Amino acid sequence: MKQHAKTTRHGLIDRLNEIAGAAGINEFIVRRVEREALALRHADPAGASIVLGAAACLKGDLQTMHSHHRKAISLGGGAYAQFQYAISLGRVGLLAESLAHAEQGHELDPLYAEGIELVIGAALALGLKSRAKDYAARWARLHPEKPPYITDTEIDALKGEVRPDVAATVEDLLAGHKDLWSALSRQ
Repeated sequence: MKQHAKTTRHGLIDRLNEIAGAAGINEFIVRRVEREALALRHADPAGASIVLGAAACLKGDLQTMHSHHRKAISLGGGAYAQFQYAISLGRVGLLAESLAHAEQGHELDPLYAEGIELVIGAALALGLKSRAKDYAARWARLHPEKPPYITDTEIDALKGEVRPDVAATVEDLLAGHKDLWSALSRQ
């Protein structure tokens, strides 16, 4: 893959992330990014699929979102494909799946700090504070020169705690069926 293609992939994702935070989705920009991603297919097929999956997410087309992200993963998109799928899943409210893909991405690239931050956010969204603390400790070990991303005290102070039985069920599903989550994250 050419370096230019990789830069284009990241640039297109950056543009989608910018409009994702806006009050309304600018469909013109999304369509333009999709056209640029289609042009990228020959140089970077996995990158094009990542971008198309993210665009489909913003448009609310879940079937197409899943299809493109899964294709990116199957094409060897690596940790970046897993993390981008996790972001899309989180945006549409599929939080357990988002956490599973974020963790899969972390396994592929355990030194990527933003990936660890994504896992922490997904765990907190599910109310899995102990899991968030574990990843926050990993982040701190990787970056001892920086202030902590989030502290245990800050995690404990967060509102919206999930009922203990629900948290235990989600933890059991994630831990007890790691092979299932791993298989799903590769589809």
